[in-house]
Amino acid sequence: MSSAPSLVATVSPNAGGPASLRSVEAVVRKLSNAGLSLSVSRMDADLLSGTDEVRVSLTLPGRAQVYAIACLVRHRAAHEDQVLLSCEYDWSATMDPLGVVEDLLEYVLETP
Repeated sequence: MSSAPSLVATVSPNAGGPASLRSVEAVVRKLSNAGLSLSVSRMDADLLSGTDEVRVSLTLPGRAQVYAIACLVRHRAAHEDQVLLSCEYDWSATMDPLGVVEDLLEYVLETP
């Protein structure tokens, strides 16, 4: 598992219609081949509180591609002025999942 304190992502509900237009900024705390942990402000967490299916958009260091990964929020926990989201990747709802998995795994294995 890779600790990625400088990695920032955009999180939005993985739904159609007006709900998908809401997005919040999150800090990626942990990144692995199975999921990721995000930190969002309490106010931003309130915007996401009604959904467990989210889309996480991020750019891995050293790569130009923006990855849009569907995730399922498995756990939420308040921590100081932030809310931590533990997310599992939802490969069935992610475009080009094999390409994303390959790049994520390569990044995780390369990062100390």
